[in-house]
Amino acid sequence: MTAPTLEDVRAKLDTLARERFEESDYELFCALLHQLDKYKALADSNREAMYSQDKEFSQHSEIQQAEIDSLRRSVEYWQKKCTLLFVENDRLVNDSGKVQSMGAVMVQMELIPSADERDIAQLVKLLTDDYHQWLASMKVLSKMPVLTPDQKAKYETYQMQVDVVQAAIDVIMDKEARDIIMHQYIKSTRRKYTVALFQGRGLSERTIDRRISKGLLSIANTLKDCGMLWPSEK
Repeated sequence: MTAPTLEDVRAKLDTLARERFEESDYELFCALLHQLDKYKALADSNREAMYSQDKEFSQHSEIQQAEIDSLRRSVEYWQKKCTLLFVENDRLVNDSGKVQSMGAVMVQMELIPSADERDIAQLVKLLTDDYHQWLASMKVLSKMPVLTPDQKAKYETYQMQVDVVQAAIDVIMDKEARDIIMHQYIKSTRRKYTVALFQGRGLSERTIDRRISKGLLSIANTLKDCGMLWPSEK
C-alpha cells in the first residue's frame, strides 16, 4: 500500500471540512490551514538558514583550528631546532677551546664550571628515573581527549626536557660512547646486558666503562649549560 502524499492528506481534510463545517467555519478552517502553511514555510526557511549558518561556522572553526594546529607545529619545530642549534653551538665552542683575546693576553672564559662527580650522579638519576618518567607521563597525557592548561604546560615541559636530553646525547663526539649511553640509559637495560653487547663488538669492560664516563661527562656539561643541571657548590 502506497503511503498518502501531502496533497492527498490536504484533499481529504478539505473534503471532510466541506462535509462537516458550515461555510463560515469552512472559510475559517481554510484560513487557519493557510496560516499554518505560512508558519511551516517560515520554519523550514529558518531551519535551512540555521543549518547553513551552522555549517559555515563549523567550516570556519575547522579552518581556524587547522591554522592554530599548523602554528603550534611550527612553534614546536622551531623550538626543537633552536634547542639543537644551541646545544650544537655550545659543544662546538667548548670543543674548540674558544678563548678571548685582551690585547696580547689570551684569557680562557668559563662562565659555567665543568661538570663534577656530583653532577654526574645527578645526571645518572635523571637518565635512570626522571627521563623515563617524563616519557611515561607524556604517553598518558597524549591519550587524554582534553588537557587542562596545567596538563598542557606539563606535557610541553616534559617534551622540551626530553628533546634537550636527546640533543645532548646526539652531540657526544665519540660514537661508541654515544651508542653505549643510548643502550645503557635510554633503552633502560641493565648494565650487564650493555657490557655483554659491546664486549661482543670487541670492547673490553674497562673500555666500555671509560666510554660511559666520557659520554656522561659530555651530557652533564651540555645539560648544565642548558640549565637542566644546577651548578654544584664547590
